[in-house]
Amino acid sequence: MIKPCNRYVVIQPLEEQEKQDKPKVLLPDEYVVKEKFKVYEVVDVSRDSKLTISKNEKIIVENSMVEELNIGENKYYLVLENYVLGMVK
Repeated sequence: MIKPCNRYVVIQPLEEQEKQDKPKVLLPDEYVVKEKFKVYEVVDVSRDSKLTISKNEKIIVENSMVEELNIGENKYYLVLENYVLGMVK
C-alpha cells in the first residue's frame, strides 16, 4: 500500500459491466475504446488535499489524467485532485 502525497488521490477502477452492444464497424481485436471520464473508488487521499472525500467514495475522473504505477506485483492508480470532477452519491 502506498500513501499519497502532494494532493494525489489513490483510486481503484470499478468493475465494468459487459456491454451488450455489438460493434457496428469491424475493428482489430486489440483496439480499445477509452472513455473520456470514468467512475473510480477512492482508496486513499493525501493529507494536504483540499477535497472533502474519503475512502470508498465514488468519484468521476478525467480518464487520461490517471497515472498507473507498478510497484513489484502491485498496481496503483493515482490522480491529482484537480482532475476529480465530482462525487457519485
